Amino acid sequence: MITETKDVKWQGDILRKLVHLYGEENTAADKAIETSEQQGKVVSLLYHIKGLCIR
Repeated sequence: MITETKDVKWQGDILRKLVHLYGEENTAADKAIETSEQQGKVVSLLYHIKGLCIR
Protein backbone atom coordinates (compact mmCIF):
# COMPACT_ATOMS: atom_id res chain seq x y z
CA MET A 1 0.00 0.00 0.00
CA ILE A 2 2.86 2.37 0.84
CA THR A 3 4.64 1.79 -2.46
CA GLU A 4 1.41 2.17 -4.43
CA THR A 5 0.76 5.56 -2.81
CA LYS A 6 2.93 8.10 -4.58
CA ASP A 7 1.99 11.00 -2.28
CA VAL A 8 4.63 11.26 0.47
CA LYS A 9 2.18 12.92 2.87
CA TRP A 10 -0.22 10.00 2.52
CA GLN A 11 2.65 7.55 3.03
CA GLY A 12 3.47 9.26 6.33
CA ASP A 13 -0.19 9.33 7.36
CA ILE A 14 -0.52 5.61 6.66
CA LEU A 15 2.63 4.76 8.65
CA ARG A 16 1.54 6.94 11.60
CA LYS A 17 -1.88 5.27 11.65
CA LEU A 18 -0.32 1.81 11.58
CA VAL A 19 1.99 2.67 14.48
CA HIS A 20 -1.01 3.98 16.39
CA LEU A 21 -3.03 0.82 15.70
CA TYR A 22 -0.19 -1.64 16.24
CA GLY A 23 1.98 0.12 18.82
CA GLU A 24 2.68 -3.14 20.63
CA GLU A 25 4.64 -4.31 17.61
CA ASN A 26 7.57 -2.08 18.64
CA THR A 27 7.70 -3.98 21.95
CA ALA A 28 7.74 -7.24 19.99
CA ALA A 29 10.60 -5.93 17.84
CA ASP A 30 12.56 -4.92 20.96
CA LYS A 31 12.05 -8.39 22.44
CA ALA A 32 13.15 -10.06 19.20
CA ILE A 33 16.30 -7.92 19.10
CA GLU A 34 17.08 -8.73 22.72
CA THR A 35 16.56 -12.45 22.13
CA SER A 36 18.76 -12.49 19.04
CA GLU A 37 21.54 -10.60 20.85
CA GLN A 38 21.38 -13.07 23.75
CA GLN A 39 21.94 -15.81 21.18
CA GLY A 40 24.97 -13.93 19.85
CA LYS A 41 23.26 -12.99 16.59
CA VAL A 42 22.66 -9.63 14.96
CA VAL A 43 19.68 -9.70 12.63
CA SER A 44 19.62 -6.44 10.70
CA LEU A 45 16.03 -7.03 9.58
CA LEU A 46 14.90 -6.74 13.21
CA TYR A 47 16.48 -3.30 13.49
CA HIS A 48 14.81 -2.34 10.24
CA ILE A 49 11.44 -3.45 11.60
CA LYS A 50 11.99 -1.47 14.79
CA GLY A 51 12.94 1.59 12.77
CA LEU A 52 9.75 1.30 10.75
CA CYS A 53 7.72 1.02 13.94
CA ILE A 54 9.34 4.16 15.31
CA ARG A 55 9.00 6.02 12.03
